[in-house]
Amino acid sequence: MLFKRSLISKETSTLEDIVQTFLGQDVYIKGQARFIGSVRIDGRFEGDIVAEGTLIVGPHASIKGTVRTKVLIGGGRIEGTVITSHNIQLLKSAVLLGEVQTPNMSIEEGATFHGFCNMGAIDTTLESLAEPDREPLLSAPTTTK
Repeated sequence: MLFKRSLISKETSTLEDIVQTFLGQDVYIKGQARFIGSVRIDGRFEGDIVAEGTLIVGPHASIKGTVRTKVLIGGGRIEGTVITSHNIQLLKSAVLLGEVQTPNMSIEEGATFHGFCNMGAIDTTLESLAEPDREPLLSAPTTTK
């Protein structure tokens, strides 16, 4: 029993280090979101997502829109455009319908991908993830004198 407790606490601390934001299965968001670190989505999201870390799409999640991230680990349903600066990993429960731009992509047996994939050279800087002519979605307030 002592072994199991230490194993669970080790896994929990590792998950906390990786995922900084969690949107649960009962969450529905429509709009735009920008995440500085890594995020896991298990609910529904319609709109634009920019995640500067890893975006994990849980097996019950549904995303419609444009996703820009460093790394995508997909287990749910994504419809739209996905742009990553490092890689996409589609798990066996994933369904990806749309356009993909990434330098690396892996698809587990059982996953569904229907669309267009461009694996050519892309700008891999984090700044390239955000749209160039738009203000950041979340920013610190500024003061004027």
